[in-house]
Amino acid sequence: MSGRGSPQGSISSPVIANIFLDHVLDKWFTEVVSDHCQGYCAIVRYADDAILLFEREDDAHRFMRVLPRRLDKYGLRLNKRKTQLLACGKRYARYCFQTGQRPPTFDFLGLTHYWGHSRKGYVRLKRKTSKNGYVVPWSI
Repeated sequence: MSGRGSPQGSISSPVIANIFLDHVLDKWFTEVVSDHCQGYCAIVRYADDAILLFEREDDAHRFMRVLPRRLDKYGLRLNKRKTQLLACGKRYARYCFQTGQRPPTFDFLGLTHYWGHSRKGYVRLKRKTSKNGYVVPWSI
C-alpha cells in the first residue's frame, strides 16, 4: 500500500477517477488540445485508462510532450510501462500486411486489439481477451 490515492479495488476509485479526470483530461482535451490539432483527434477513456487517437503523427508527438506537464500540475503522472505511441489505422495495417510486417497491437480494458482479416479478406480491427487476466466488466 502506497498511502497515496484511494485504495485499489475500492468502490470509490472509479467515481473519483471519473470526476477528477473529467476536468484534468477530458474537458482539456476537447476544449484545448483538439483546437491545436491539425487533423482528427479523439479520446476514449474508462476510469484512469485512456486511448488518445490522432490522425497526424505530429499532433500525437506534440500532445505527448504537453501531457506530462498537464498531469504534473494536478499531482498525477503517466505510467511509462503502459504508455506507448504507435501508428495504427486501417491504411497502416494494410501497408504492414503488404510489406510482410506485423501491425502493432495494444491492450485496453482487458482486450488485446489487433489487426487481422475478415472472412472476405478485408483488413479489420479484431479483439481477443488479453493474456494479463483482467476481466472486462461488460460484453462487447
